[in-house]
Order: sequence, then C-alpha cells, then structure tokens
Amino acid sequence: MIASAGCNRSGSQPAAGAGGSSIGTVGSSLAAEEEARVDSLRQIRERVAENEFDDAHELVAKHLQDFPEDPQAMALGAQTYAARDELETSLELIDKAAELWPENRQELHIDAADLLGKADRWNDAISRLEAVLESEPNYHRVRHTLVTMLNARGFRFDANEQARVLCRNGGGATAEELLGLINPTSVMVALEEKPDPIVPATIEKHGVMNVARALFDQGDVKAALATLEASDLIADNDPSAMAFHGQLLLESEQPDAFKKWLDAAKPALERYPSYWIAMGGGALQQQKNEAAVRMFAEAILREPGDSTAHEKMTQALGAADQQDAAERFEKRNEQLDQISQLTQKILSSPDRSTEMMTELTNLLSDVGRPMEALAWREMAMMQFGTNSQSPGAGEAAMYEMHDKRQALLKQEQQQPEELRKKLLCDLALDEFPLDTSWLSSEGEAESE
Repeated sequence: MIASAGCNRSGSQPAAGAGGSSIGTVGSSLAAEEEARVDSLRQIRERVAENEFDDAHELVAKHLQDFPEDPQAMALGAQTYAARDELETSLELIDKAAELWPENRQELHIDAADLLGKADRWNDAISRLEAVLESEPNYHRVRHTLVTMLNARGFRFDANEQARVLCRNGGGATAEELLGLINPTSVMVALEEKPDPIVPATIEKHGVMNVARALFDQGDVKAALATLEASDLIADNDPSAMAFHGQLLLESEQPDAFKKWLDAAKPALERYPSYWIAMGGGALQQQKNEAAVRMFAEAILREPGDSTAHEKMTQALGAADQQDAAERFEKRNEQLDQISQLTQKILSSPDRSTEMMTELTNLLSDVGRPMEALAWREMAMMQFGTNSQSPGAGEAAMYEMHDKRQALLKQEQQQPEELRKKLLCDLALDEFPLDTSWLSSEGEAESE
C-alpha cells in the first residue's frame, strides 16, 4: 500500500515540528559554512594584496582542504605558486579553476598567459590564448589580450589578423588595435630612437621582431638582419620571423643567402605579407614582372595598409608596361599616407572631431576597407557617444552598425571578387597567374 502524504515509512505521523526543525538546522549549518568560506577567502586576498605569499600559500592549502572545489581559492593559490616560481602547478590550478568557474574563464586564461609572459615563455602564452580562441571565438577580452601580446613581441601581422577578427565580429576594436591596421609594419611599443640589439635587455624587453623591425624602418638593414639571424626565432623556424628574414635578405642584396632562403621556405610562410614581398622582389630581379605583380598583390590582399607592398606593386606594374594600373597604385599609396596622417591627428586630438572621423571612415571605405571604417565609428561612439540628444540614440546607432556589419559580411560571402578588385585598384588579377617558374631559372642562371 502507498503511504499517504504526511506519513513516515511506518505509516505514523512525524512529530510536530520535527521536519521544520531539521531543515532549519541544515540551513543554519550551510550558512555558517559559507560564512567561513567567505571569511577564509577574505584573509587570503588580504595576504596576496600585501604580497605576503608564504602566509597566503598556507591559508590556501588549509582552505582547499575544507573546500576542495572552490575555484576562487584555486585562482588565488595560482598566484602563491607563481610567487614561489612553481609555474606549472600555478597553471594547473588556473585550468582547474576555469573548469569550475565558467563566468570567469576568460580572465583566468588571461591570467595564465600573463604568468607565462612574465616567465619569458611568450610562445607558450600566445599559443594558450590562440587555443582558447579556437574553441571560444567570441571571447573578445582574450582576443584583445592576444593582440596586445603579439604586438608587444613584434608579431605585427599576427596581431593585425586578430584585430581584423574583432572588426568583423563586433568585438570592439580599440584605437590602438585600429592604429595597428593603419600602420601595419610599424612597431607598437615605445623604443628608443635606435634600439641597440647588442644589449640583451633590449631584446628581452621588446622582443626580437620589434627590434629588427625598428632597425629596418630606420634604414639599418644590416643590423636588422643580424638581430634576426642571431635569435631563437630563426633557429626554431618561426614562420613570421622566417618570412621577414626573406625580405631582409632581399633588401640587403645577398643573392646566395636569398636563394638558400627560397629553397628552404615552408608553406607556412605564405600566410605572411613579408614572404610575398620577398618573393615579388626576387621575381623582379629575374625580370619576371608579371609574376612579381601577382606576388605583390598577394601581399596587399593580406595586409591592405602595407605601403611597401604598394610601392613594389607600382614598380612591378611599370616594369610590366601597365602604366595605368601603376598610376592607380601610386594614387592608392598616397591615400594610405593620407589615412595614416589623418589617424594621427584624430588620436592626438582630445575631442576626436566628427569631421575628421567621417573623413577617415570615408577614406577607408574608398580603399576597400569598410569593416575597418565601421570599427572606427563604433570605437568613437563607445568613447564619445553620439551627437544626438534624443533618448535611445546610442542604442539605435549600435543597432544600425550591427545591421551594417551583417550586410558587409554578406557582401564578403557573396561578392568576394568585387571586394578583392577594390583592394587591388581594379587590377584584373586573373591576368597575372601565380608563376614560380623563375625559381628554377634563377638556380640555372647561377649554375651557368
């Protein structure tokens, strides 16, 4: 027989108030336990804030005995292990905390990358953030951190690729990230007028790629090349460094070394504009002008703001008797310079005038970069709001930009050729096939 409601298993009624008393006791116990947990965390945070890591470490150990699944204590414990130079244990705690604390997962991954960076394990830090974004592409804060870290070590194209993702997915690209797209080969860290690569602290602080890039920009190709070749990046075949290496070898007029670079170049290098600039330069030297045009086009498609690629393209088109196209690219390079100068004016102006911002966004759209233009508008509105006094004007503007972004994404998907033509000044790219036959002819020429 099924016992009637309110009876215990023997069928008798429970004593009056017995159930309520039990529930009340359990509730009081849980409240006391939570109060103890919170107070323990408070004590740990105080010790950490005062850099008393040994005391904090002992408190964390005791806390995790009492509350073994507390992710907040794990995150604090990670700091104490890091202070004891036990990085791997620190990272393990962060990973476990991230699993148990999903609402703070982004910050925890950022903390882990920061710890790796402080330990001078930059590649591990960058790889960790990239891995997080592969599984969680909308973790915008992680992507912003990755851009900053890549720029800090001089991996400018990789940083710009992440910034372009932020532009495309509405991740709120910052002024610095957008500036990086405007001046894609400039270093984004404060360096002395001419960095001294002989001083180890210079390399350690700013990264090999930043120092080599700065030296190259100042015209010291020999020093830039020596800095890069002495680094672990070349020894480890880092694709970004290897691509830039080819460009430096070409500019330093070392044909034998450049030929060795060509022979050893891996497909991973094709991602980088520097690789195509180097390849195009090699083709020009062999008077393979049409091939050079195509290779410089590949560089421009990857980094539309690269003035060097546009200069080289103008040179190649002139050599290929394509004067009209050469003039269009020369004009485009003037537009890029205008965009760069206007950007500097905007960023140095305290009010970032609407007129200059409108001019900049129009110029970016004219040169085939409407997504960047939209990101500039968003950035300005987030920082300064709209000029309208109407209630809800800001929200309406954000909806308008969202719709504009969706339209641009749809256009990218449905009309990729039109967008490519605009970036390439209406150049008929099909007339310039990707020809690498000059590579073998160069080798034959050397052996004759």
